[in-house]
Amino acid sequence: MRAYITAHDILKDLIIYARTENNPNAEGHPMLNDNLNDDPTLTTQPFLKFTQKQRKNIKTATPSKISHVKKHSPKVNENINSTFSTPTANSNVRPIMIMKPNDIHSFMQKINNDLKTKITCKLTNQYLKIKPETENLHAIITKYLDSTNIPYYIITSKNLRTVKAVIRGLPINTDLEIIKNELTELTFEIVNFYQLKKTDQARTPMPLFQIHFAPTENIENIWILHNLLYTKINVEKYNTD
Repeated sequence: MRAYITAHDILKDLIIYARTENNPNAEGHPMLNDNLNDDPTLTTQPFLKFTQKQRKNIKTATPSKISHVKKHSPKVNENINSTFSTPTANSNVRPIMIMKPNDIHSFMQKINNDLKTKITCKLTNQYLKIKPETENLHAIITKYLDSTNIPYYIITSKNLRTVKAVIRGLPINTDLEIIKNELTELTFEIVNFYQLKKTDQARTPMPLFQIHFAPTENIENIWILHNLLYTKINVEKYNTD
């Protein structure tokens, strides 16, 4: 059998509750003994009374009962992200450029076996570009290259980068070592050099020699050099376009 409660009873309970909440010493107050049954404004329309189980469910869902639940702290999330973030290579470590060998796989395999570490490279036009993850590994690699007489150069900041020039006018069969020795006697410091080739399948050599100079104090003199090996030449800045 269902039990019913009227609006009059609900309002009476609310008034008594409000008075006692606002004044803990309101017990026995004359207003609490007012006869609310004579108030004509109160309706006698009945409302369904909640069962005991329904009251229990309502209490469980009351916000005051779950107010103790703490929200996730942003700092906690930041700590979690930092803990599981993927480590990245140090961008300040300068890349090492090595002239591309004939057998790249065997070359890189030997370096990894000798140094007992994992080193990868990126292929560029004429070089292998190695970007060590740390300064310590950078020092280990360069020391190994020096001990094995493997030529290389290191990419530095823009104002310290090598100066690339192209020499025109020399015979196509001119020996590269002879060009290097002649330029060295003229007090130019050469980092690297090679003969440019056509992009056809045969890779036919061209009468163009690209030289990489170190940025020494006299490097500007290379642009006014017009004679080399008893031959008139032109020295131009290397253009990648």
